[in-house]
Amino acid sequence: MYAKLVAIGIIFLLLPVSAASAGFYYNSINQEYELNPDKTAMVRVGFEVVNSQRDRVLTGISWTIPGTVMKVKAWDEQGDLSFEKREGKDQTTIEVSFRSPLYSGRSYKFWLEYIAQKIVYGAPGEFRGRFGGFQTGVEIKEYSVKVKGPPGTKLFLTSPSAQVKGENVYIRTSLKAGDSFEGLPVIFFYAPLFYRVSMVETVTNRGKEKSDVLLDVLLYHLSQSQFATLCSSSHPLDSIYVDEENNWHACFRFKLEPGASETIWLGLLWICDIYSPNIGPENSGALFQIEPVMGGYLKEDTWWEVNNPQIQQKANLLAEGETNVFLLAQKIVKGVDELVEYEETEPRQGALQTLERGKGDCDGYSDLSIALARACGLPARLCFGWVAKEDGSFGGHAWVEFYTPTFGWQPADPTWAENWGDYLFKSDPTRLLRGVRGLTSSTSSVFISYFGSSPDVDEKVEISRLENREVLPMLLQACDLLLAKAGELVSPENSVLREARSLYELAKTQGSIDLALHSIKCSNQILSELGKQPVLERRLLPLMWLFVLILVAVGFAVFSLRKR
Repeated sequence: MYAKLVAIGIIFLLLPVSAASAGFYYNSINQEYELNPDKTAMVRVGFEVVNSQRDRVLTGISWTIPGTVMKVKAWDEQGDLSFEKREGKDQTTIEVSFRSPLYSGRSYKFWLEYIAQKIVYGAPGEFRGRFGGFQTGVEIKEYSVKVKGPPGTKLFLTSPSAQVKGENVYIRTSLKAGDSFEGLPVIFFYAPLFYRVSMVETVTNRGKEKSDVLLDVLLYHLSQSQFATLCSSSHPLDSIYVDEENNWHACFRFKLEPGASETIWLGLLWICDIYSPNIGPENSGALFQIEPVMGGYLKEDTWWEVNNPQIQQKANLLAEGETNVFLLAQKIVKGVDELVEYEETEPRQGALQTLERGKGDCDGYSDLSIALARACGLPARLCFGWVAKEDGSFGGHAWVEFYTPTFGWQPADPTWAENWGDYLFKSDPTRLLRGVRGLTSSTSSVFISYFGSSPDVDEKVEISRLENREVLPMLLQACDLLLAKAGELVSPENSVLREARSLYELAKTQGSIDLALHSIKCSNQILSELGKQPVLERRLLPLMWLFVLILVAVGFAVFSLRKR
């Protein structure tokens, strides 16, 4: 499982050794960051320094920056200033010399500009960091940080105390000597992001008898933050159906001789967007508003030991009687973050063991959050899928959903709470949701029924980011495949099916992603309503052989009577 972490860079502002820090302060230091698509940042810093002491003179400053910098410039109102750049292991120091000494009672304005590296992180399409982190030895009356994302990106997350104006995120504060500012956390994304997911299912009969096999593969879960669809299959589809928790499945039937294998290649498309609704304490609802039908999401299960006294006690301590759904969910997510230290665990350990050990990975964070929420009367369930890593690869990940009376199921990620707020009722486009489970704590995604020898199943998943131009061909494939399956369930004159076909033809001629998506949604309407989970039944003997067996049985009975 994958935990997303980020380093925090702190800028140090130092006065020259020849000048005592007492008696000098800054009216203002204003930093502006423009993030670039290559994950560098253009940084501009404006300074106004004041000499308030008679017998001291200031001739320059030393500005130490995390990471490496390029293309440094320094200037004041009269022109360029001289500077010296010194590079260390993990930081760069720029020493700026003033045009003339700064004497008592005077102020001086100057500016610094550079391109910073290694301060912007994130998976492809993601730009995250904490900007303007600062530690000072002198007073700064006004300290501000402004961040602008790369062109075409959308803001996903920032500090609650920050202000957003247009494309800019900024924060303003003041610092006393010795104070520090941890930095303005900001995350931008290109959105939506498109992904190709290839699932390879290999079923092998290692026994001595033939196997009749029914393979059931969990494909995806449709949610507020993502759209997904099956585009291609190397094997004929027996059926597509939606289970009781809105997970979509594809099923296949085949026979295997002893020692034989069957491999099925599935091609899927994910379209993931930023999901950040305006949900807070004022509109999330209260526990007493939750419908009784949600009782199944309050029960104990294998990995969610809801009724255990330790879980119950910890839930009561965290909740402190809170009944507002948003505030209760927030207490649980923050409480789990404080209770658990991230550590890869294999196999899955469940809620109770995570609580007892105080360590766990995303499974443990999620299981404990679910158990604690349920113990407080808040319905909760597990989400599982994949997230993109900074190197472009993908890792398995788990998070949770809490139920709100006003907005239904809402996502939260307790594993990422320490570094990025709490992802409470938000989701970013680097995560691909495969399935949700709340009526059972199992995370199995491939199911098999068989007669004969027991077969083995192996699944391999590969995920890659798609360019925009690659999306329409995959959507048209999906239109064709889903129209065929929907057409097996209704008559050719069905109005929804006819609309799906018409939209498909228009999408092809006009090259429209939106029309293709609309066609898929029409086909999905039919499949979700009429698609059924198949059952593997033992086949009856052919009629001819059944007739022969009846004759043999009757003949044997007559012969037995004659002998008597």
